[in-house]
Amino acid sequence: FPSPAGPGRAWNSSCALTSSRKEAAAASLVASWCTETTLGARLAWEQQLPLHRAAIFMMTMTPPLALLLVLVLLAPSASWSWRRGTKPAVRAPLVRLGARGSVARKSVFASLQGDAETLGRGKLIADFDASDFPPSWPYTAADLSRMDEADDAFFYMQPRFVTHIDDKAIAALSDFYGTVIGLKQAEGVARPNVLDLCSSWISHLPTDAELGNVVGVGLNSQELDRNPQLTSYAVQNLNDDPELKLADSSQDLVLCCVSIDYLTRPLEVCREIHRVLSPGGMVLLSFSNRFFYTKAVSAWLKTDDIGRIAMVGNYLHFAAEWESIKSYDLVPGQASEAEAAKGGNFLESLARALGANLGMAGDPMYVVVARKKAE
Repeated sequence: FPSPAGPGRAWNSSCALTSSRKEAAAASLVASWCTETTLGARLAWEQQLPLHRAAIFMMTMTPPLALLLVLVLLAPSASWSWRRGTKPAVRAPLVRLGARGSVARKSVFASLQGDAETLGRGKLIADFDASDFPPSWPYTAADLSRMDEADDAFFYMQPRFVTHIDDKAIAALSDFYGTVIGLKQAEGVARPNVLDLCSSWISHLPTDAELGNVVGVGLNSQELDRNPQLTSYAVQNLNDDPELKLADSSQDLVLCCVSIDYLTRPLEVCREIHRVLSPGGMVLLSFSNRFFYTKAVSAWLKTDDIGRIAMVGNYLHFAAEWESIKSYDLVPGQASEAEAAKGGNFLESLARALGANLGMAGDPMYVVVARKKAE
């Protein structure tokens, strides 16, 4: 089985593919390397000048030269930070949503401007409306195909008692879950019922949360059995059978952590999510830039994180009518205010600029949140 590696680390794994698939994998990697590794590199790729794009691409080819180019490109902003004693100014890039992240509809990553709406620690980066979606379902069977079409039961036969995102992303997601649980409790749901789709041995729910039933649906019984937060679970492959064995309007929250990219029948799964949610219930579909490369659907591999936000928005929009669909950045790709206030000498400022712009702070974490209309 392949190891869980982000596309930026998957060059060698493509050597095991057939010739035609190697070409497809290489084309996908070349097209989206920067947008699938770190937030800072993605922003530079989307927003900066051609020279910047060339420099970032060369990072995959010649690391020593790449480091020199990065130093040259970031030195002006780091020098500005050193002189002024504050963090480098970061332009909010005008990146657009659409069927595959290409239709110019809405500016996202507004969180970089510092005045974005927040929900707990999450900063709003997209508030979808009807104009953000194409007129019809935009994905073909090929878009939802995978390099490895073997039975998922074989792939997940062996338990993996590991976490697929880093501690900072886990903490941010758990905190966000806690905020949403508190929101539901403030609305009068004292102990929300939770459905954890594509569940594993850990659900990342806050340990002190007052919850009702927590139902897990996953592919490995050993992982599910070890999850202390589940009150019950079912082993079910949603790609074979997307029908949830739950009553209508029985769940207050539905979660799916870093697994939406593996669903080959996302429209049917999202329809089922809508069916089992109670009026006013919420679904939280979270993802990062790490995944099993051979098991993620083709369209996911061929776009960047902006496009992936759009994809998940499309999944929900075409599945049902929602009161709202929004996306939040849980680990914004900037130096923290505390770090920014440190000032320091040129090299220290440069190090912080490198960390902020090249994503050294850790894994990005995004969540698309949809609320079912209240009756």
